[in-house]
Parts: sequence; structure tokens; C-alpha cells
Amino acid sequence: PPSPPPPTPPPPAQNNCTYDAPSGNVYDVRGLVNATSDWQFSDTDGQYDYHWNSCDGLKEDILPNGSEQDCSPGDNGTPKCGCRAGIDAGCQAYQSTEPSEYGPYALGTIESAVWREVDSDPGMPPVLSVAYSNGAESEEYGARSMRVDFQCFEELSSPLFRIVSPVAPDMEYRVTVASRHGCPLRDEDMCVLKGEDGTTEYDLRPLVGTTFTADSTETPFDYKY
Repeated sequence: PPSPPPPTPPPPAQNNCTYDAPSGNVYDVRGLVNATSDWQFSDTDGQYDYHWNSCDGLKEDILPNGSEQDCSPGDNGTPKCGCRAGIDAGCQAYQSTEPSEYGPYALGTIESAVWREVDSDPGMPPVLSVAYSNGAESEEYGARSMRVDFQCFEELSSPLFRIVSPVAPDMEYRVTVASRHGCPLRDEDMCVLKGEDGTTEYDLRPLVGTTFTADSTETPFDYKY
């Protein structure tokens, strides 16, 4: 009999920032959210800048640079040019300050994110990966998309980026982010919680194993925490 299809990966939790992998690994990429602006990096040809801000989406709109383009919505509803804050996950923008007839182009929406663990080099542990779809459409090759692979480097507090532009007809842009935030959480990490601002930390490790009594109008109970 044919093999059953693989199970659908569980959806990410907490605003697309944490992921519980089927392997048991837990990831949290909130530490890669830049609170003030998008991360920006360039491709190897030096022609385009790329904007990305982890699970938070773009911080600001990125508009065409004075050129007359058709930026109407494509068949998938995403504008054919221009990138939207809080909606698009990534953006490709032409580096020149001169008016350009190209871009900027959205590379997928935050709501389309699909998370998974993928195999890496032989003998190495799997890596966290997220794929975004429904980007700006190309007239010849369809909608752009983006895949971000997170490499685990415990010693890197600031991320390092590498972008591989797609070769038509594959319109998937491949980004590698090396950072400590791409590592699976350790048991002790799961006791350190971040606030909604992504920077304030609450360390609950001193409470592990603590027995305390809760105030109650009824008979008090002891709880082991």
C-alpha cells in the first residue's frame, strides 16, 4: 500500500516566534526581532538590499523609488511592487538611490509562515527553517517566496546573514541566518521568559523546586513549583 503522507507540521505559537518541533526541540527567535528597524543585508552581487525582521515582519513600508510602475495587487493579493509594514516578512530593494523601474518586491507574508526542522550537513543536527509565500508576482515566473534557515552559533549574539537569489523559474530567495537564537532552547532557557517588548527578561530559575503556600479564603494548599 502507498505510504501515508507526512503529518502537517504543527503551527508556530506566540505570534510566529516560537516553534515546538516534532523532534522535541523548542525554538524561540524573538531575540532576532530588531526593535527599531529592519535587519538589512546585501546579496553577493551588491545590487539589492534585503529587509527582514524575524517573526515580527517589516517595521516600515518600503516604496518604489520614484518610478512609474504597476503596483496593483497580483492574483495572490500582494502588490506587484512595494513592501508593507506588519504584513510582509521580507523585501528586496534596489540599492541605487536613482529612480528604478524594478521593485521593491515583497518576498512573502508573515501569515504564510510554515516552520519545520530540516536536515543540514551529514552528521550535523537539523536546523530550524521557515518558508514564506505569497510574495510579489513576477510576470514570467509567478510569486516570489523566501526561505530562512537558522544556523545555531551559540557565540553569536548579533546575526550574520547570507542571501542566495533565486534562479528562474524558482522564485524562492534563500537566506541563512547564523545566530545563537537559531539554537534549540535548553532546559534552563525555558525558565527565562521575555516580555512583549522582546528585550525585558524574567528569570524564573530560582523558583525551581520551591514550595510555597497560596493565600486563600479556604484551606491553604502547598504547591511545589
